[in-house]
Amino acid sequence: MIYGDILEGVVRAGMDVVLPLETLRGIRRQIASVEFVDNIGERKAWLGLVVEYTSDEDLESLHAIKLKGRELDICEAAPLESEQ
Repeated sequence: MIYGDILEGVVRAGMDVVLPLETLRGIRRQIASVEFVDNIGERKAWLGLVVEYTSDEDLESLHAIKLKGRELDICEAAPLESEQ
């Protein structure tokens, strides 16, 4: 799960989040759901994005991306090649 604040616009399941990479433009993952994340002790709350992954290796790659303090782009899902 990726969590943080929405700076502008809306986020909903089915949209894509673009995860930045140092050497590439980034990778897109579809948002499976949007959840509330809270820390009762600190009285803070964020929105969490649950993203889909395709394998254990894909999950490990997603965990390796350093996202703390980064702004992410969220956009409508890219059409499938058969829809173009």
